[in-house]
Amino acid sequence: MRKQFGKNKIIILLGAGASCDAGLFNSIQMINEIEKKLDGDWLPYKALYNYIQSSHFHLERIKGIAAKEIMFNIENLVGLLDTIIKIAKKELDVYPFVGSWEKELLSVTGNNFDQAQQFKNKILEKLKGEWLAPANFHGPSSYYKKLKETGYTYPLKIFSLNYDMCVEENLQSDTVSLERGFNDEKIWDYRQYDLQGDNVKDFYLYKLHGSLDWQRDEEKRLTYVDLIQRVVSFKDGNYFWGAE
Repeated sequence: MRKQFGKNKIIILLGAGASCDAGLFNSIQMINEIEKKLDGDWLPYKALYNYIQSSHFHLERIKGIAAKEIMFNIENLVGLLDTIIKIAKKELDVYPFVGSWEKELLSVTGNNFDQAQQFKNKILEKLKGEWLAPANFHGPSSYYKKLKETGYTYPLKIFSLNYDMCVEENLQSDTVSLERGFNDEKIWDYRQYDLQGDNVKDFYLYKLHGSLDWQRDEEKRLTYVDLIQRVVSFKDGNYFWGAE
């Protein structure tokens, strides 16, 4: 690879499914799991789920997207749940849904939209746990170590659409430097990706959709936790974490 590509001539894009061989779920699998649970212990949220899915398809068709091309994934679901929650908190003044559907929305969420928050909490608990951070993913994800065997002698940029920690888990070591976009105070800073200067890293990881270990501090700044965390319980609006 060194003979074929010069500096800044190659990037790697990790799309949905890149971590499936490590036992992590892709978006389609997550939706399938949710739909299974909606026929079981998540049954109280089934009407809300159906409403959100129908709203998504309706909005996409308004945009002119052909029905056969419309996809409904975990980001669509959580994004629309967030919209409903913001409506409840009066953070949104205009419904992104068809106005005449307001009555149906209230019928599936309740007047205080409590079900939307509860449903979102259930999904996040699964995302932070077995779907994207299973207890035994470390060994099966070791194929990511091959990124260190490319023979490319320049800084390698890796763009990932995934939330999981497989790249970090397999690239960070005493002999390899990995830039994730956070400064020494653990605050997001785009300038960390500047390849000029003396502190150039071996790998630059860009997580375009976010990461399991990211969170907002009290000042709403993007930061991260030091260890891969898993949700072990949820109570009274708070997550309780356990380190891997």
